[in-house]
Amino acid sequence: MADQDIVIRAATPADRDDLVALHHALTAFEAPLANDRDTSQEAAEIAFGDLETSIARTNGALLVAVDGADAPIGYASLLFGEDDAYIREDLRRYAVIGDIFVAEQYRRSGVGRALTTELEERARAKGVKRLAVSVVAGNADARSSYESFGFRPYVLQYEKDI
Repeated sequence: MADQDIVIRAATPADRDDLVALHHALTAFEAPLANDRDTSQEAAEIAFGDLETSIARTNGALLVAVDGADAPIGYASLLFGEDDAYIREDLRRYAVIGDIFVAEQYRRSGVGRALTTELEERARAKGVKRLAVSVVAGNADARSSYESFGFRPYVLQYEKDI
């Protein structure tokens, strides 16, 4: 699929089942990288519902990438927040890519880049100066992709099983 064939649009209620399926696929993809994912369908339903709540609460956005038949092949979410007073006032408001996922057969075809570009444009339109994204440490492809798009490491979070 060439970049010009990618259509990015706002998700609609009719997309929900397909988006939950994509979210479920995201969880399955991350499971061996993070070793903590619940890959059940029920967990995908709950987690996607939580994402929808966060989007609504922060006045964010849920976007879907579709193929020529208008079938969802990827999705991304945008959330907004505000940092504490220790962050410079002009940088306190920020945007976060909550989730971004592209179906396996469409990876490396520009879908992720198109979704990220649209999220960045929407964040900029809301007047924020920072866009963040989190990535599972073991996902080298995603890290490389984000870095090629201009993202850089900001905070490193370490974890320990206790």
